[in-house]
Amino acid sequence: QNYAFLRGYMLDLEKKFPDGILNTAGTPDWLNSDMIDAPGIPVSGAQIGWDEYSTFDYAESVKMFAELAEILGEEEDVKLFNDRLALIKRSIAQKLLSADKKTRTDTQTSYAMLLFRNLVEEEDIPTVAQHYYDAIKRYNDRVSCGVYVIDEVLGVLTMLGKHDLALELAFEPRFPSLGYMIDQGATSIWERWDTYLHTRPDVHEKLRWQAPKGSCLTFINEAGCAGVSMNSFNHLEMTSSSRFLIERVLGLR
Repeated sequence: QNYAFLRGYMLDLEKKFPDGILNTAGTPDWLNSDMIDAPGIPVSGAQIGWDEYSTFDYAESVKMFAELAEILGEEEDVKLFNDRLALIKRSIAQKLLSADKKTRTDTQTSYAMLLFRNLVEEEDIPTVAQHYYDAIKRYNDRVSCGVYVIDEVLGVLTMLGKHDLALELAFEPRFPSLGYMIDQGATSIWERWDTYLHTRPDVHEKLRWQAPKGSCLTFINEAGCAGVSMNSFNHLEMTSSSRFLIERVLGLR
């Protein structure tokens, strides 16, 4: 019953961004390695650009809407939005990739999103994939992405026939990884990669504040824990990795 509303929204985006390249502000790849201060982690080089992230997300939305139109039997819209997707892919190749098929930011996240979402031509996949492997190497064979696309960063390696590498990155004992969380005693997935770092100095800072209606919440920043803000040991954000674990490791799809 909301099809017409969704269609109108998609058409409005087409009017605003006729070439299919979006450049909207926001928080792309939230909590990536550029936001982490930890030993052995490069201080920069992980952040995908707003134009890259928003355009790749837009392309995925157009693809999903074309699939929705097909389910509902809206054949004219199937063609309309598949044609739109083809235009976006051409614009990506012309405006967001260099002649040697590198993204402007040359990041793990940008290459993973391109490959996972099938936004490059088939003949360019080996070249883009090699750029992706190189980006992983620059981080000493560790992930540099944030919480939103960890499933794509890992999952695309399986799609490319590099499942062993995907597992190595996921369960790498060095920070940042799911394996690191497990080794630190985690029984649930944290909100951020650096919710706890055993290399942090001995802080032992106790903070206390009042919640609404007078209820009291207490947070104790023990040695190694991140600050009081945004630091959950059981949080939904990083659980995007569950898609990789369930589909690519367990094989349940």
